[in-house]
Amino acid sequence: MLINENDVAKVLDQTDILALIGEHVALKRVGLRYVGLCPFHPENTPSFSVNAEEGFYYCFGCHVSGDAISFVRQIDRLDFVSAVEFLAGRSGVLLTYDSDELASHATKKSSLQSALSRAVEFYHDQLLHSSDAELAREYLNSRGLGNDELERFQIGWAPDTVAALFGHLRVSEEVFVDAGLGYLDKSGRPHDQLRARVIFPIFDTSGKPVAFGGRILPNANEDSHGNPLAKYKNSPETALYSKRKMLYGLNLAKADVVAKGEIIICEGYTDVIAFFKVGIPRAVATCGTALTEDHLSKIKSFSKRIILAFDADNAGVTATEKFYQWEKKHKLEIYVADLPKGIDPGDLGQKDPARLVAAVARAKPFMAFRLRRLFEVGDLTTIEGRARIVDEAVAVISEHPNALVRNDYLMQVADKCRFEMSDLHVRLEQSLRNRNHFGDEVNLGSGPVLAMLATDGQTRIDSGAEIEYKPISAQDLGLSDRPAIEGLKTLVHNLEEMGEFFPLVLFIHPTHRALRIALDGVTQISEAATKAELVGRAAKELFVRLAVQAPTTDPFDVVSRLVERGVNRRLEHMKLEARSLEPASPRLGALSGELARVRHLQEELRSGGSGKIEATGQLLAWLVQTEAEG
Repeated sequence: MLINENDVAKVLDQTDILALIGEHVALKRVGLRYVGLCPFHPENTPSFSVNAEEGFYYCFGCHVSGDAISFVRQIDRLDFVSAVEFLAGRSGVLLTYDSDELASHATKKSSLQSALSRAVEFYHDQLLHSSDAELAREYLNSRGLGNDELERFQIGWAPDTVAALFGHLRVSEEVFVDAGLGYLDKSGRPHDQLRARVIFPIFDTSGKPVAFGGRILPNANEDSHGNPLAKYKNSPETALYSKRKMLYGLNLAKADVVAKGEIIICEGYTDVIAFFKVGIPRAVATCGTALTEDHLSKIKSFSKRIILAFDADNAGVTATEKFYQWEKKHKLEIYVADLPKGIDPGDLGQKDPARLVAAVARAKPFMAFRLRRLFEVGDLTTIEGRARIVDEAVAVISEHPNALVRNDYLMQVADKCRFEMSDLHVRLEQSLRNRNHFGDEVNLGSGPVLAMLATDGQTRIDSGAEIEYKPISAQDLGLSDRPAIEGLKTLVHNLEEMGEFFPLVLFIHPTHRALRIALDGVTQISEAATKAELVGRAAKELFVRLAVQAPTTDPFDVVSRLVERGVNRRLEHMKLEARSLEPASPRLGALSGELARVRHLQEELRSGGSGKIEATGQLLAWLVQTEAEG
C-alpha cells in the first residue's frame, strides 16, 4: 500500500458515493437504495443499484461492483493511487504516504496541478474580459464557438506579454517550468510558454488540467522578429503530460463513449468541439502527434470501436498496416468516417452539421475505406486501369493479418474489377511472400488455400491478449436459495445485532458458507467487504450484491425458516442413523428420545403461538450443538 491505509479509509468515509455516482448516473430512490442505468454497459431497464449508507454499488446486469474508489477506477480508468488522490482532492482529505520519496512526489504533483488549474482560470478570464483578446473572440465566433463551447472546454487567451502568466501565478520558477507553463531565458528570466494564442486546455480523464494547446490567430504568421510561427504549439512533455498518451476531450467524451460503444478520433481541438456541437459528444483528438499505440491502449478501456475522423486528404488516414496489427492485438474495430474530400470536421460541422452526423453514421471499416479510395481514383473503364487497381488493392489487402478478412476483400476486388478470383489469389500469395508479412511463423505451402490457413491469425493464441471478465453465474452465487439469501442479506445489514442468529449451520451452498465465514466476528461493513474479497470472487460479489439491497423480510421469519429447514436436514440424518442401529442399541433409544423432543419443538415453531420464539431459539441452539459434535 503506497498511501496510508487509515487515509484510504478516511477518503471512503468522507466521500458521498451518491453524489459521486450521481455525476454519471441519474439515480432514483427505491426504498432504501438508489437505482439507475448502469454506466458500464448499455441497458434500457435500470439494474445499477447504490447503497448510499454503506457506500457500495452493484449492477445486476454486468455484475460490476465496489466502493467509491472502485467506481472512480472503473469510470475514469485510473490506477488505485490516482483514484484515491482524486477522491481525496474532492473531499479535502490530506493524504500521507508510506515512503518519503512518494510523499515528495505527491507534494510536487499537487503543486504542478494547482499551478495548471490557476493557469486555466487565468487564460479563460483573459479571453472573456481582456481587450487584448478582442480579435480572439471574433475569430472563435467566426468558427461558430459560442459561450457554451467556451465554458464547456474552458477555452482561453494567452496575452502577447513576456511573462503575464508567471506574474499572475506567483509560483516558483521551478514549478512554472516543471508544469510546462514557461521557460527561463539565457539570463534566467521566466517567459510564458504560450503567447498571443487561443488556448485549449488539455485535461486528463479525471478532469484535471495537464497541458495546453495554443493556436495563432489568422494572419498572425510571424513573430515580432519576422520569424514564422507554428500554427499550433503545445505544452512540452512534463511529469503530468505525455502527448503520446493524452487525448484532448476524453474527460468530457468518456461517458458518451461508454454509453454508445464507440469513440471518434480527430486531429484538431475544434474538430472535437464540432462533434459536440452537432450532438455527438464522443470525439477526442490527439495532441499534435500521430495516433499511437499508447493512445489505443487508453482508448480500448472505454470502447473497442474506433472511428477515425481525419481529413480525408490527410496522409494519416492512408497509414500502414499498423492499424490492422493494433486491431488484432487490442481486439479493436477501426473505422473511417465518411468525410467529404478536402474538409475537416470543424469546417464541416459549421457549414453542414447534418453531413457531419452522416459522416459518422456512414463510417466504413479501415480497409473498406482504403479500397473505396482506390476505386474512386482509378480507371475502371479499361483493362489496364482495372489491372492497376488490382495491383494496388492486393498490396493493401496483404497488410491485413487475418486471412479470412483478406479473402473476403479479395472477392470484392475481383468482382469490382472483373478478374478471376484464382488470379487474384496468386497475386496475393506472391505479395505475402514478398512482404514476409508473418516472418518465420508461416509456411505458405503450395497454394492459396494453404497460405490462407497458415496465415490465419485467429488460429493462434495471443499471449498478450487481455483476459476477459467472466461474470459469476446465479447458480454459483446460490441465488435460487431465497431463504439463505434473505438470511445473509439481513446479516450483512445488521452485523453487530444478528450474527448469533445466523450461524454457519443454517447455510448449505458453498458460496453462502464462505461469505458467512468471512462475516464471522465482523461488526463494520468495510471490514466485511475486505474479508469477503479474501475468501473468493463469488463471496465478494454476493456480499456487494446484498449490500446494495435493503432487507424486505422480517428477521425472525427468516431465522425461523432457515432453522426449520436445518432441523429437517438434521432429522433425515438421524433417521438414517437409527435405521442402521441394532434394536437393542443404547444409541437407538437416545436417538428416539431426541427425535421426539425435536419434533415437539417443531410443532411449537409451526404453531405460530407464543411458544414459537422460544422453540426457534432452542432448535437453533440444538443445530449449533449437533454441528459442533459432528
